[in-house]
Amino acid sequence: MKWLETAGDPLFAQHWPFYPDMRLSTNGRRKLHHHEEASLVKAERERAGWELKVAGIDPVTVFPVYVQWTVVFSNYRSAFDADSLAPAVKPWLDAMTDLKIWPNDSSAYMGKVSYESRVDKDLAPQLRLCVEKMQ
Repeated sequence: MKWLETAGDPLFAQHWPFYPDMRLSTNGRRKLHHHEEASLVKAERERAGWELKVAGIDPVTVFPVYVQWTVVFSNYRSAFDADSLAPAVKPWLDAMTDLKIWPNDSSAYMGKVSYESRVDKDLAPQLRLCVEKMQ
């Protein structure tokens, strides 16, 4: 897979043909009332849980791991900067904890988490996840 730029073999890699609810990004949250924000986080966490169940990702048994999130935008107008992505992807990390893919999302298990924003006009919007054991 061209987009997997990893140091070794990933424990798992998955992509979805959409991106997370960008209203939950750092920039998007500024416009939300805290009740609306809580409702959106809950809905995104539930959506993530179902998408992850369908993907059939097995529990991780080796730690710590490097978790790489990439959001692919099809044009520069809709693209977000990478540091704005973390709060939009957090419900996905929480859903993975809910599903017991890992015990929790503390630094004892998540050695490194990165967020990347890419623009590729030849691709549809995507959310990509790659998890690998840290060296």
